[in-house]
Amino acid sequence: MKLLWIALALALFTGFANPTIDASSMESLAKSAKEVKASLNDSEAKELDKALMYYSLKALQSKTTDWNSDEESEAAVQEAMSELSGLTGQEVLKRYRAERDSSKS
Repeated sequence: MKLLWIALALALFTGFANPTIDASSMESLAKSAKEVKASLNDSEAKELDKALMYYSLKALQSKTTDWNSDEESEAAVQEAMSELSGLTGQEVLKRYRAERDSSKS
């Protein structure tokens, strides 16, 4: 019984949830994307790279403003990525696949 409590306590401290995207800053976005990728298998990790690139480019294309600085482009990407904040790798991939498939139709 004691081992059960120890296992439960360890699970609570390490968390049950998969890592999620954190778009609160570019640094946290990069760090969390790396953690999310590590939680996926190889093919899903490669697809996640494509998904993140897709959302980054979508953000840059949606702005009609000329980019005056790297900060402006980073801000646009961060703003677009904020819609992915809190999502796991599987959730990002599900959303990406749905958008990709709907654009093919």
